[in-house]
Formats: sequence, structure tokens, C-alpha cells
Amino acid sequence: MKTNSGFRNVRLQIFVSDDIDNKLDDLSEIMGMHKNEIIRVAIANYLFGMSESVNIVRDIAKKEIQKELEKVEN
Repeated sequence: MKTNSGFRNVRLQIFVSDDIDNKLDDLSEIMGMHKNEIIRVAIANYLFGMSESVNIVRDIAKKEIQKELEKVEN
């Protein structure tokens, strides 16, 4: 959520299995990051990828609609 001074952080609580927690511990140690930082990056990357996918589908849909409109006009 945006505020007047930029962006604010919102607390998000998640539950993960022991296996995932252990993997996060391993990554945390290897990467020198806290688990919450790894999760934050993972969420940001996921959302970026989804946004890009939506944009690609939107562009394809627009092109298909344009083709159909051109067919109708001719």
C-alpha cells in the first residue's frame, strides 16, 4: 500500500512445513540472508512473473481481437 512518504511495510504471517523451514534455514546460511528476506524476494519474483504473464496474455488477446475486428470490417 502506498502512503504519502512512499511505501509502507505490512506484516504478513505465514505457516510453512518443517521441511520448507529447514530449506529456508539452509538458504539463509548459504546466502547470508534472513529467512524473511528470502521469502520477500521470492514473493516479489513470483508477483513480477505473474504480472509479466498477464501482460503477455493481454497483448495476445489484443492482437486476436484486432484481427477479428479487421475481419468484420472487411
